[in-house]
Amino acid sequence: MRSRAGLEDVVTSWANYAKPMLRNKPNTPEGLRDIIQRERLIELANEGHRYWEIRRWKKAREILSQPIQGWDIDQETTDGYYRVTTIYTPKFTNKDYFWPIRETEMTRNANLDQNPEW
Repeated sequence: MRSRAGLEDVVTSWANYAKPMLRNKPNTPEGLRDIIQRERLIELANEGHRYWEIRRWKKAREILSQPIQGWDIDQETTDGYYRVTTIYTPKFTNKDYFWPIRETEMTRNANLDQNPEW
């Protein structure tokens, strides 16, 4: 994929262009995993995969619980309008990884247990 785009391989790119403290990132399993995940998010940007990828990687709790920020649109002056303000702080918990099982399914099969925290 990188060669099609005219890019060098991952190890060479990180060795030549990364900040000095991050140059060894591709040499560790965790670092290489971070690089792969970042490149996958870039490659599939605007294709509707981000939410499901973040859930699959079990990073939704940290990423989807960050505050949503924007401009303060209730201001009348330019300086006030362009001030960054927190609009909403979502809360993604472990409960949100699993959706509830419908009650009709629970009565149809008595062996089913409801998902945790539902």
